Amino acid sequence: MLLVVLPLVLGHEQGWPAWTFVSLAAGVLLAGVFVGTGFGAAFSPLLTQALVHVPPAEAADASGVLTTTIQLSQVIGVAVFGSLFLSLAAHPGAHASAAAFSTVELWLAALTLLGIVGALLLARTVRGATRTAPTS
Repeated sequence: MLLVVLPLVLGHEQGWPAWTFVSLAAGVLLAGVFVGTGFGAAFSPLLTQALVHVPPAEAADASGVLTTTIQLSQVIGVAVFGSLFLSLAAHPGAHASAAAFSTVELWLAALTLLGIVGALLLARTVRGATRTAPTS
């Protein structure tokens, strides 16, 4: 809601047309819906793959450790890439923040590709485990 109201108020003060900000806010909200749906659809299978070989008696502990590890990894990622951006943006130059942003995005893209390769390897492991798992 704030993404819609705030641009309208700020844009009105600057004399800009309201449709510009409404379309921008709608785009951001729509992108958020798609990203949220993607994360929601991805995390359940991700956790399933990570815990496929854990005995049921240890599943609660393993799930807690995994969830904590995921959250800690997110915090470390924000700290590392935020520090990288801020250190690169501090260099003098006309477009220092643009260069810093593109450098950070390149590193994020490389790590995303590495994550995709790892996910494909995990998917093969899970498929093999589900084929050999006994059915009752």
